Amino acid sequence: MAPLLRSALRFPVRPADSLRDLAASGAALRFALVFAVMISLLAGLRAGLMTDVDLFSPERFASSLFGFVLLPAVALYGGRALGGRAAGAVVAAVFVGSALPFLLVDGLWSLYFAAGGAAPAGETAPFWWRVAYLVLWPFERLTWLWAAVVLVVGLAEAQRFSRWRALASLGMVALALAVLVGGLVAFRAATT
Repeated sequence: MAPLLRSALRFPVRPADSLRDLAASGAALRFALVFAVMISLLAGLRAGLMTDVDLFSPERFASSLFGFVLLPAVALYGGRALGGRAAGAVVAAVFVGSALPFLLVDGLWSLYFAAGGAAPAGETAPFWWRVAYLVLWPFERLTWLWAAVVLVVGLAEAQRFSRWRALASLGMVALALAVLVGGLVAFRAATT
Protein backbone atom coordinates (compact mmCIF):
# COMPACT_ATOMS: atom_id res chain seq x y z
CA MET A 1 0.00 0.00 0.00
CA ALA A 2 2.93 2.35 0.64
CA PRO A 3 3.97 2.51 -3.06
CA LEU A 4 0.36 3.26 -4.03
CA LEU A 5 0.13 6.05 -1.49
CA ARG A 6 3.48 7.45 -2.60
CA SER A 7 2.26 7.43 -6.22
CA ALA A 8 -1.01 9.07 -5.20
CA LEU A 9 0.80 11.88 -3.42
CA ARG A 10 3.15 12.44 -6.37
CA PHE A 11 0.68 12.03 -9.24
CA PRO A 12 -1.00 15.48 -9.14
CA VAL A 13 2.41 17.17 -9.17
CA ARG A 14 4.48 14.82 -11.35
CA PRO A 15 2.03 12.74 -13.42
CA ALA A 16 4.52 11.52 -16.03
CA ASP A 17 7.04 10.19 -13.48
CA SER A 18 4.32 8.63 -11.33
CA LEU A 19 2.77 6.95 -14.35
CA ARG A 20 6.11 5.49 -15.46
CA ASP A 21 6.66 4.09 -11.95
CA LEU A 22 3.17 2.58 -11.81
CA ALA A 23 3.54 1.00 -15.24
CA ALA A 24 7.02 -0.37 -14.47
CA SER A 25 5.90 -1.88 -11.15
CA GLY A 26 2.71 -3.35 -12.62
CA ALA A 27 0.60 -1.54 -10.01
CA ALA A 28 -1.40 0.69 -12.40
CA LEU A 29 -4.60 -1.36 -12.18
CA ARG A 30 -4.41 -1.69 -8.39
CA PHE A 31 -3.79 2.08 -8.14
CA ALA A 32 -6.79 2.80 -10.39
CA LEU A 33 -9.12 0.48 -8.46
CA VAL A 34 -8.18 1.62 -4.95
CA PHE A 35 -8.32 5.32 -5.62
CA ALA A 36 -11.37 5.19 -7.93
CA VAL A 37 -13.34 3.63 -5.09
CA MET A 38 -11.99 6.17 -2.58
CA ILE A 39 -12.80 9.14 -4.82
CA SER A 40 -16.25 7.76 -5.60
CA LEU A 41 -17.03 7.12 -1.91
CA LEU A 42 -16.05 10.67 -0.99
CA ALA A 43 -18.11 12.07 -3.89
CA GLY A 44 -21.11 10.07 -2.62
CA LEU A 45 -20.57 11.38 0.90
CA ARG A 46 -20.35 14.99 -0.29
CA ALA A 47 -23.49 14.66 -2.43
CA GLY A 48 -25.39 13.08 0.46
CA LEU A 49 -24.36 15.79 2.89
CA MET A 50 -25.34 18.52 0.41
CA THR A 51 -28.94 17.32 0.22
CA ASP A 52 -29.58 17.17 3.98
CA VAL A 53 -31.64 14.04 3.25
CA ASP A 54 -29.06 11.28 3.54
CA LEU A 55 -25.52 10.95 4.69
CA PHE A 56 -24.52 9.20 1.46
CA SER A 57 -25.69 9.35 -2.15
CA PRO A 58 -25.41 5.92 -3.81
CA GLU A 59 -26.35 7.47 -7.17
CA ARG A 60 -23.36 9.84 -7.05
CA PHE A 61 -21.08 7.00 -5.94
CA ALA A 62 -22.24 4.76 -8.80
CA SER A 63 -22.05 7.48 -11.45
CA SER A 64 -18.57 8.47 -10.32
CA LEU A 65 -17.36 4.88 -10.34
CA PHE A 66 -18.99 4.30 -13.75
CA GLY A 67 -17.11 7.34 -15.08
CA PHE A 68 -13.83 5.76 -14.02
CA VAL A 69 -14.70 2.74 -16.19
CA LEU A 70 -16.31 4.39 -19.23
CA LEU A 71 -14.00 7.37 -19.78
CA PRO A 72 -10.71 5.41 -19.76
CA ALA A 73 -12.20 2.81 -22.11
CA VAL A 74 -13.26 5.46 -24.63
CA ALA A 75 -9.93 7.29 -24.25
CA LEU A 76 -8.01 4.05 -24.74
CA TYR A 77 -9.68 3.29 -28.08
CA GLY A 78 -9.66 6.94 -29.15
CA GLY A 79 -5.95 7.07 -28.40
CA ARG A 80 -5.32 3.87 -30.33
CA ALA A 81 -7.07 5.41 -33.34
CA LEU A 82 -4.54 8.25 -33.10
CA GLY A 83 -1.57 5.89 -32.77
CA GLY A 84 -1.38 5.50 -28.99
CA ARG A 85 0.11 2.38 -27.40
CA ALA A 86 -1.05 2.46 -23.77
CA ALA A 87 -2.42 -0.47 -21.83
CA GLY A 88 -5.93 -0.17 -20.42
CA ALA A 89 -4.75 -0.21 -16.79
CA VAL A 90 -2.36 2.67 -17.43
CA VAL A 91 -5.08 4.81 -19.05
CA ALA A 92 -7.37 4.04 -16.11
CA ALA A 93 -4.57 5.12 -13.75
CA VAL A 94 -4.31 8.42 -15.67
CA PHE A 95 -8.00 9.22 -15.21
CA VAL A 96 -7.97 8.27 -11.54
CA GLY A 97 -4.70 10.11 -10.95
CA SER A 98 -6.08 13.28 -12.49
CA ALA A 99 -9.04 13.07 -10.08
CA LEU A 100 -6.87 12.70 -6.96
CA PRO A 101 -7.02 16.42 -6.10
CA PHE A 102 -10.76 15.96 -5.64
CA LEU A 103 -10.07 13.82 -2.59
CA LEU A 104 -8.99 17.05 -0.91
CA VAL A 105 -11.77 19.17 -2.41
CA ASP A 106 -14.57 16.71 -1.62
CA GLY A 107 -13.12 16.16 1.83
CA LEU A 108 -13.18 19.88 2.57
CA TRP A 109 -16.71 20.27 1.18
CA SER A 110 -17.87 17.26 3.22
CA LEU A 111 -16.48 18.84 6.37
CA TYR A 112 -18.15 22.12 5.46
CA PHE A 113 -21.58 20.52 4.98
CA ALA A 114 -21.24 18.14 7.95
CA ALA A 115 -20.45 21.10 10.20
CA GLY A 116 -23.65 22.85 9.15
CA GLY A 117 -22.61 24.96 6.18
CA ALA A 118 -25.38 25.95 3.79
CA ALA A 119 -25.19 25.12 0.08
CA PRO A 120 -25.59 28.71 -1.11
CA ALA A 121 -23.79 31.08 1.23
CA GLY A 122 -26.72 33.44 1.69
CA GLU A 123 -27.10 36.47 3.90
CA THR A 124 -28.53 34.35 6.73
CA ALA A 125 -25.42 32.19 6.97
CA PRO A 126 -22.90 33.11 9.68
CA PHE A 127 -19.90 35.12 8.56
CA TRP A 128 -17.42 32.21 8.82
CA TRP A 129 -19.63 29.95 6.71
CA ARG A 130 -19.78 32.60 3.99
CA VAL A 131 -15.99 33.01 4.10
CA ALA A 132 -15.46 29.22 3.93
CA TYR A 133 -17.86 28.98 0.98
CA LEU A 134 -16.15 31.85 -0.83
CA VAL A 135 -12.78 30.13 -0.38
CA LEU A 136 -13.89 26.59 -1.26
CA TRP A 137 -15.87 27.50 -4.37
CA PRO A 138 -12.95 29.07 -6.34
CA PHE A 139 -10.57 26.41 -4.97
CA GLU A 140 -12.77 23.74 -6.53
CA ARG A 141 -12.78 25.58 -9.89
CA LEU A 142 -8.99 25.83 -9.83
CA THR A 143 -8.84 22.12 -9.01
CA TRP A 144 -10.84 21.40 -12.18
CA LEU A 145 -8.20 23.22 -14.23
CA TRP A 146 -5.39 21.45 -12.39
CA ALA A 147 -7.04 18.07 -13.00
CA ALA A 148 -7.46 18.84 -16.71
CA VAL A 149 -3.75 19.66 -17.07
CA VAL A 150 -2.76 16.51 -15.16
CA LEU A 151 -5.11 14.48 -17.38
CA VAL A 152 -3.60 15.81 -20.62
CA VAL A 153 -0.01 15.37 -19.42
CA GLY A 154 -0.73 11.88 -18.07
CA LEU A 155 -2.59 10.76 -21.18
CA ALA A 156 0.20 12.03 -23.41
CA GLU A 157 2.72 10.06 -21.34
CA ALA A 158 0.58 6.91 -21.27
CA GLN A 159 -0.18 6.88 -25.00
CA ARG A 160 3.36 8.04 -25.86
CA PHE A 161 2.36 10.95 -27.98
CA SER A 162 2.26 14.76 -27.87
CA ARG A 163 -0.01 16.79 -25.63
CA TRP A 164 -1.88 18.06 -28.68
CA ARG A 165 -2.69 14.52 -29.69
CA ALA A 166 -3.76 13.83 -26.09
CA LEU A 167 -6.14 16.79 -26.36
CA ALA A 168 -7.50 15.34 -29.61
CA SER A 169 -8.00 12.01 -27.88
CA LEU A 170 -9.93 13.74 -25.10
CA GLY A 171 -11.96 15.54 -27.76
CA MET A 172 -12.93 12.13 -29.11
CA VAL A 173 -14.00 11.15 -25.58
CA ALA A 174 -16.13 14.30 -25.32
CA LEU A 175 -17.70 13.62 -28.72
CA ALA A 176 -18.51 10.02 -27.80
CA LEU A 177 -20.09 11.15 -24.52
CA ALA A 178 -22.10 13.85 -26.31
CA VAL A 179 -23.46 11.27 -28.76
CA LEU A 180 -24.27 8.86 -25.91
CA VAL A 181 -26.00 11.48 -23.77
CA GLY A 182 -27.78 12.97 -26.80
CA GLY A 183 -29.04 9.53 -27.76
CA LEU A 184 -30.29 8.85 -24.25
CA VAL A 185 -32.06 12.22 -24.07
CA ALA A 186 -33.66 11.68 -27.49
CA PHE A 187 -34.75 8.17 -26.48
CA ARG A 188 -36.27 9.45 -23.25
CA ALA A 189 -38.08 12.26 -25.09
CA ALA A 190 -39.45 9.80 -27.66
CA THR A 191 -40.73 7.37 -25.02
CA THR A 192 -42.48 9.88 -22.77
